[in-house]
Amino acid sequence: DDVEFRGRPTFNKDTAGVALIKKDATTASVVFEKEYETAPIVNASVSLDFDTDGKTDEEKRIQEELEQKVLDGDIRYIITKKTKKGFTIKLSKKVDVDLGFSWIALAVKDGKQP
Repeated sequence: DDVEFRGRPTFNKDTAGVALIKKDATTASVVFEKEYETAPIVNASVSLDFDTDGKTDEEKRIQEELEQKVLDGDIRYIITKKTKKGFTIKLSKKVDVDLGFSWIALAVKDGKQP
């Protein structure tokens, strides 16, 4: 049946999170606390979370430099090694800063497999 949320649903940490690829590394692995029935659909994107409220001009400048460095770096990545237990985000090359990825994993009943 259809479901409608009128408020904000809250999901557990196996449904979404942030993975950090450390400086000079090329991968970050996510391990689910409780494995899925089948491998979930996973999406990820570069995430430079930064709240400018209360930040100094210097902190804002550093953030803008990081943002530009990421944009100029032509960062390419894939989601690989996806199983019911977790997945890996892999970069095409090493980066010289810690790089966060927001991710979402969704179980799909009777999902089509390639």
